[in-house]
Amino acid sequence: VEKCHLTFNQFSPLLADGLQADNFISDNVIFLFAEDAPNTGLAFVFRPNGTDNPGFSIEKDFEFLYFQDVFPSEIVRGDWYDIDIIITPALLKLNVNSELLYEGPNFLTAEKLSGLFKLGVANSGKYDNLSYIPYY
Repeated sequence: VEKCHLTFNQFSPLLADGLQADNFISDNVIFLFAEDAPNTGLAFVFRPNGTDNPGFSIEKDFEFLYFQDVFPSEIVRGDWYDIDIIITPALLKLNVNSELLYEGPNFLTAEKLSGLFKLGVANSGKYDNLSYIPYY
């Protein structure tokens, strides 16, 4: 697990120019504003088509805050795809390959908007060219 500490300032985008699910059981997972303990902060779980359970979810403490059992149809297992996650004090936006998948509440209170940035996968997956840009 890779870790990078995040601090929230006005709004913060996470940009990834490449995620890849490369196995039948393959979830790409990004944790934002996490603690050292597992499954803290917000978890963004991406499951492309051609994996065992396609879709995506936003989770916190093992609970689904938002769940979809569909993923953009053009993205299948083995494809690289881009994500953008934008968080403001009241809003969270999630784009995959420039397609808006979620726009709604950020699910975290202001005092919880700091912590670690962690990457994970279920079974096998890849990441490339990730960036976190805090805006002041």
